This record gives sequence, C-alpha cells and structure tokens, in this order.
Amino acid sequence: MRVDAVVHDGGTLHWLPEQLVAAAGCDHVAESRVTLAEGARLLWREELVCGRHGEPAGDVVVATSVDHAGRPLLRQSLAVGPAAPGWAGPAVLGGATATGSLLVVGPAAASGPATVDAAGGQPRGRVLPTGPGASAAWLPLAGGPAALLTATAPDAHTLRTLLTPAGDPAGVAAIGPPTPATATGPTPAAPAVSAAAAGAGGGVPGAAGETGWVTAAGLR
Repeated sequence: MRVDAVVHDGGTLHWLPEQLVAAAGCDHVAESRVTLAEGARLLWREELVCGRHGEPAGDVVVATSVDHAGRPLLRQSLAVGPAAPGWAGPAVLGGATATGSLLVVGPAAASGPATVDAAGGQPRGRVLPTGPGASAAWLPLAGGPAALLTATAPDAHTLRTLLTPAGDPAGVAAIGPPTPATATGPTPAAPAVSAAAAGAGGGVPGAAGETGWVTAAGLR
C-alpha cells in the first residue's frame, strides 16, 4: 500500500489511521511519502501491531519519507516478521509487540511538548515515563519546525495511549485544525491538501481527520 500526500502553504493535514496489524502469514509493504510546503502543518501518526493476539507477526515493512520546504525532514523504515532477522531483539523493538510514531510539523512543534529539556538554548529530546515493557521519547527534527514522538509498547492499547499527548489527543493546539482534503489530480486551483492512497489491506487510512483501518492478513 502506498500513500502520497501533498500539503501546500497554509494547509494542515491530520493523518490518524487505525493501527496496522501484521497478521501471521502476511507479506505487506506500507509506504508513505509526504511533501510539505514552507507554511504547511502536519500531524502524522503511524502504528504497527506485530501479530494478532496469541500469534506471531507476519512480514511487514513500513517506510515513511517526509520533505519540508524542499528539504528532507524524516526518513524512517521498519521491517518486522520472519523475513527481518533480529526485529524483536534489543537493537530494534526489544521484545515489544507494538510500535509507532507521531510526527508534528508546525510553528509550535519545533521542540515537541513545552516541557522538553533545553541544552545551550537548543531543544533536545526527552524520554517520557512509561509503564513496564514500554518506552517513548520526543525528539526535535533538524529539517524544520517539527518534533517526533516514538514509542514501543507491549500491546495496542498502551501504544495508542503513549501516542496521544495528554490534554490534546489530536495535537490541534500545536498545528491547528485540518484543511479539507481533495483527491490528487488536476484542479483549476491548487488545494491546500491533496492525498491519494493505493493498494490493498482491508482499508485505506483517511486524510484531514478521517480514520480508516488496515489489517495485513495474508497479503502477497
């Protein structure tokens, strides 16, 4: 499945799909490419659950690429399942069965939450307190006014809780409400947000605050 999104100057995109489940036996690639103009704002959440309850994970690759004002902002990729040796080890998920991230781009998002530590006048990352088997941290990104919250957890519910900033579940305070989205294609006037998704997997995540669901079950 591939998702391409473009947010023009003055546009705001909230991309908050439901969790991707790497069901046993699946072979799935989820690729996202996001292009942001200088004045664009973005809230982009990705969550991966490694297998349904009581079963091993299938093969899934999640790759995300985000550019801001013509410059690379984020490049990240994760592979789990039998075809990715060591994915559950200490160098990757450390035994966690759920992982995800929340990317916030906008003028108020440069250092993540207001309580982030500062060193030499510059914002730096902060590890958040979590329960057993979980971890989470905010990191400012050098390529723009952006911060990335990354988390691992023992289950889907804990992961969603970690990726929901306290007091502001949608992160609206940092970037503002979403701009109505239109499908990618020629239009008389360029929309503030354009998004398109292609592929299979049981559903397609929504744009501009809508949500969908994807279960990677037996995809080949």
